[in-house]
Formats: sequence, C-alpha cells, structure tokens
Amino acid sequence: MLKKIVPLVAAKSTELLHKLTEAQLGIEINMDEDKIYVKVLEAGKSNHVGRYSGGEKMRINFALRLAISEILTKMGGKNAKIESLMIDEGFGALDDDGRQAIINIFNLLGGSFKKIIAITHIKEVQEMFPVQVRVEKVGDFSRIIAP
Repeated sequence: MLKKIVPLVAAKSTELLHKLTEAQLGIEINMDEDKIYVKVLEAGKSNHVGRYSGGEKMRINFALRLAISEILTKMGGKNAKIESLMIDEGFGALDDDGRQAIINIFNLLGGSFKKIIAITHIKEVQEMFPVQVRVEKVGDFSRIIAP
C-alpha cells in the first residue's frame, strides 16, 4: 500500500512546496523495506531536510502534512473529506515572505475547507485573517472576545 501512496505524496507535496517557495524546492521520497526517506530537491540536487532553515523546514513539513491529508482523504472514498485545517502556532519560524506564502496557500485552499483556523500570537499573522476570535486570560480563566 505504501508503495502506491508514496509517489502520490511526493508529487502533491512538491506541488504545494512549489507554491510556498516560488518553485525553488520540491520533495523526493524513497523507501526501503522498513523506512521512508524524505529529501528536498533544489536546483536538481537532493538534500537532507536538516540543511534548511527553520522557516524552510516549516514549509516542507506543511506541504508534506497537507499532501498526506489530502491523499488519505481521497482514498477514503467520495464521502470522505477534511472540512477544517488548523495550524497551531505554526508561524514563528517563518520570515515575512514565508508567512505571506502560507497565507497565500490558505487563500488558494479556501475552497477546499469549510474553515481554516490559525492559532497565533504573532500580530502580523493575526491581521492577515479577516475573521478573528480572540482569547484573553483573566486570572485562572480564559474568555473569548467576540470579533
């Protein structure tokens, strides 16, 4: 089963990573009997993921997770679907361009999800979303501040 899924994940994650990196990075996935190896393709060379910055790793991981989710959902049949996408504090390692690239992907994916939820303390990221729900800590409790 994995031999069937791995090429699909590599292709879809590369497609997404191209959108996040202006087509500079892609994904290569290889398998042996008991392990899966993920490499990053850049300028025709295959590189270890550890070579990349925190922001680049975040984009690589985001592309892989989203690709795996999409492929597994499609394999679930015509009634299977993921309706929500949630990112919890996933923006810290990104520079301004990286944050904007992720927001652009959210905009592209908007039709694929009923809800895209981003949990963040970064004001610049908060401002990129048109609808916001704020949570404020008051003593030992938290309260929701209506938009």
